[in-house]
Amino acid sequence: MKKGPSLTFNPTREGIEARISEMELKIDRMRSMYESYFMGMERMPPDALRREMNRMMLEMQQVPISNASLRFRFQALSQKWVLHTTYWNRTMREIEAGTYRRDMARAQRHLANRGGMLTEEEAIAIGIPQNRVKAFIAGQQRRAAKKARGRFGWMAPAPAPTWGKVPRPRRQR
Repeated sequence: MKKGPSLTFNPTREGIEARISEMELKIDRMRSMYESYFMGMERMPPDALRREMNRMMLEMQQVPISNASLRFRFQALSQKWVLHTTYWNRTMREIEAGTYRRDMARAQRHLANRGGMLTEEEAIAIGIPQNRVKAFIAGQQRRAAKKARGRFGWMAPAPAPTWGKVPRPRRQR
């Protein structure tokens, strides 16, 4: 005998509606938690809540929704979830690489006043979170090395070849 998916909610119209409402609230709460993490107020991203939300999304995708308005709400919620996870993943990669724009803008303002490269202590002092400092310093050193190579012409583009191009004399009028 084939057994269907074991659901953690009642697959009736009311149960589906309650689950979708709960998921909407969780996404909004998770969005604010990620923003506070990106601002440096939280030390860790909300991974447990994200895993739970992934489980709920997968569970809801297996449930056939016959009501058109509920199906529309779930599809909109699903698109919102994909959009947010894409943004969060990209921002997390930028933080790990040391290229996160908020950290870089903060450092640029500091460097404009001081000049030179930041040390780890200075980066922490201007507000870059402790867990991002090493990646930021490494990225800063890579950018400085790239800028130095470009400044001295090692990476300057080669001049265009002029073979076969003979300048023609101007016509006199």
